[in-house]
Amino acid sequence: MIDPTDHNNANRYHLFKELMPDPHDMSVLDWGGNSGNLLRYSNGEISEPLYTSVDIDLERLEIGQSAHPSSKFIHYDRWSSAYNHAGNKEYDFPNIDKKQDLIYSFSIFTHTSYDEFIKTFEWLDTFDYKYMIHSMLDIKHTQRLEWFYNKRINDYGECIDFLSVAKDPSVYIMTVYDNNKIIINDTTTNLINSDNCLVFYDMEWLCFNLKARGHDITVKTPQPENHPFIIKST
Repeated sequence: MIDPTDHNNANRYHLFKELMPDPHDMSVLDWGGNSGNLLRYSNGEISEPLYTSVDIDLERLEIGQSAHPSSKFIHYDRWSSAYNHAGNKEYDFPNIDKKQDLIYSFSIFTHTSYDEFIKTFEWLDTFDYKYMIHSMLDIKHTQRLEWFYNKRINDYGECIDFLSVAKDPSVYIMTVYDNNKIIINDTTTNLINSDNCLVFYDMEWLCFNLKARGHDITVKTPQPENHPFIIKST
């Protein structure tokens, strides 16, 4: 079933299914879950009463709650560079059940700083979970970079040359705001309001730093999307 308000047809359930165990009778925390696209496209494989979506978009959460009244849709009013300019910059994490078997996010930490990713990742790591997976953007994935670059050209008419920046081997984080601003190797949260914000990582650098912080993680890259996922299991 396709949500009539889901104009982008955001079906990513095949990625979840490839990377996660069978969700039958398992609780699922969809971090940045919007109106519950993951639940909807699971076609019943994810149990509605065991599903929780946390998101910064209150309107989408209300749509999801109306469509799935037995699920939990929780507002996290956190500031976001591209998606919630009015959000609270000091807002702490929401009060949710910390017993979550499967924790998942797609295209969330591709729009936040490294510090925000680490803060959230390590908070979620305090949960009682079995698997936790988060999608990232790989700075060495040329086709993906070119896709985003061409989209900026189509949207704005021009774009700063972040393709050349990405080829520099000294760059391990590249943050691109709209079509005209690049910040490199900055782990902190820059409170810059934008229409679009993308964060690309050298995945070797990211994995090294996570492991240095004591996290036993792996990376898998499902095809054909080529989105790398950070995976941690207990």
